[in-house]
Amino acid sequence: MFPLKRFVVKGHSMQPSLTEGDHILVNKWAYLLSKPKKGDIIVFKTINEGKFILKRIYKIVSQGLLVKGDNKVDSLDSSHLGIIKPGQIQGRFLSKY
Repeated sequence: MFPLKRFVVKGHSMQPSLTEGDHILVNKWAYLLSKPKKGDIIVFKTINEGKFILKRIYKIVSQGLLVKGDNKVDSLDSSHLGIIKPGQIQGRFLSKY
Protein backbone atom coordinates (compact mmCIF):
# COMPACT_ATOMS: atom_id res chain seq x y z
CA MET A 1 0.00 0.00 0.00
CA PHE A 2 1.44 3.35 -1.07
CA PRO A 3 1.62 5.93 1.76
CA LEU A 4 0.65 8.97 -0.33
CA LYS A 5 -2.68 9.86 -1.91
CA ARG A 6 -3.41 12.70 -4.32
CA PHE A 7 -6.38 15.02 -4.03
CA VAL A 8 -7.58 18.15 -5.82
CA VAL A 9 -8.93 20.91 -3.57
CA LYS A 10 -12.58 21.73 -4.27
CA GLY A 11 -14.24 24.76 -2.78
CA HIS A 12 -12.83 27.74 -0.92
CA SER A 13 -13.03 26.72 2.73
CA MET A 14 -9.24 26.44 3.15
CA GLN A 15 -8.35 29.80 1.59
CA PRO A 16 -5.88 31.43 1.85
CA SER A 17 -3.77 28.35 2.71
CA LEU A 18 -5.11 26.19 -0.12
CA THR A 19 -7.20 27.30 -3.06
CA GLU A 20 -9.65 25.56 -5.35
CA GLY A 21 -7.82 23.53 -7.97
CA ASP A 22 -4.66 23.03 -5.91
CA HIS A 23 -3.24 19.52 -6.24
CA ILE A 24 -2.14 18.17 -2.88
CA LEU A 25 -0.44 15.10 -1.43
CA VAL A 26 -1.76 13.50 1.73
CA ASN A 27 0.28 11.17 3.94
CA LYS A 28 -2.00 8.21 4.70
CA TRP A 29 0.47 6.81 7.26
CA ALA A 30 0.95 10.06 9.20
CA TYR A 31 -0.88 8.83 12.29
CA LEU A 32 0.40 5.27 12.50
CA LEU A 33 3.03 6.24 15.08
CA SER A 34 1.77 9.62 16.24
CA LYS A 35 -1.52 11.28 17.12
CA PRO A 36 -3.24 14.12 15.30
CA LYS A 37 -2.24 17.57 16.59
CA LYS A 38 -3.95 20.93 16.73
CA GLY A 39 -3.13 22.79 13.52
CA ASP A 40 -2.77 19.69 11.33
CA ILE A 41 -4.63 19.82 8.03
CA ILE A 42 -6.38 16.52 7.44
CA VAL A 43 -8.52 14.81 4.85
CA PHE A 44 -11.37 12.83 6.34
CA LYS A 45 -14.34 10.94 4.99
CA THR A 46 -17.84 11.94 6.08
CA ILE A 47 -19.89 9.16 7.62
CA ASN A 48 -23.22 9.86 5.94
CA GLU A 49 -22.22 11.02 2.45
CA GLY A 50 -18.81 9.37 2.06
CA LYS A 51 -17.29 12.66 0.83
CA PHE A 52 -13.63 13.54 1.31
CA ILE A 53 -13.25 16.84 3.19
CA LEU A 54 -10.14 18.90 3.90
CA LYS A 55 -10.04 20.88 7.17
CA ARG A 56 -7.69 22.01 9.94
CA ILE A 57 -7.82 20.50 13.44
CA TYR A 58 -8.56 23.23 15.95
CA LYS A 59 -9.28 21.20 19.06
CA ILE A 60 -8.80 17.66 20.30
CA VAL A 61 -11.52 16.32 22.58
CA SER A 62 -11.92 12.95 24.26
CA GLN A 63 -14.39 11.79 21.60
CA GLY A 64 -12.33 12.89 18.57
CA LEU A 65 -11.34 16.01 16.67
CA LEU A 66 -12.97 19.37 16.03
CA VAL A 67 -12.16 20.85 12.64
CA LYS A 68 -12.67 24.07 10.69
CA GLY A 69 -11.56 25.66 7.44
CA ASP A 70 -9.09 28.51 7.20
CA ASN A 71 -11.68 30.70 5.43
CA LYS A 72 -13.17 32.49 8.43
CA VAL A 73 -16.04 34.01 6.41
CA ASP A 74 -17.39 30.92 4.66
CA SER A 75 -16.47 27.43 5.82
CA LEU A 76 -18.26 24.51 7.41
CA ASP A 77 -16.79 23.42 10.72
CA SER A 78 -17.45 20.85 13.43
CA SER A 79 -20.59 22.70 14.52
CA HIS A 80 -22.06 21.40 11.23
CA LEU A 81 -19.87 18.36 10.53
CA GLY A 82 -19.77 16.99 14.08
CA ILE A 83 -16.83 15.41 15.85
CA ILE A 84 -14.38 13.65 13.55
CA LYS A 85 -13.44 10.17 14.75
CA PRO A 86 -9.89 8.90 14.16
CA GLY A 87 -11.21 6.18 11.83
CA GLN A 88 -12.56 8.82 9.44
CA ILE A 89 -9.12 10.33 8.83
CA GLN A 90 -7.68 9.51 5.41
CA GLY A 91 -4.38 11.29 6.05
CA ARG A 92 -2.53 14.51 6.86
CA PHE A 93 -1.78 17.21 4.29
CA LEU A 94 1.83 16.93 3.18
CA SER A 95 2.31 19.41 0.33
CA LYS A 96 1.03 20.97 -2.86
CA TYR A 97 2.43 19.62 -6.10
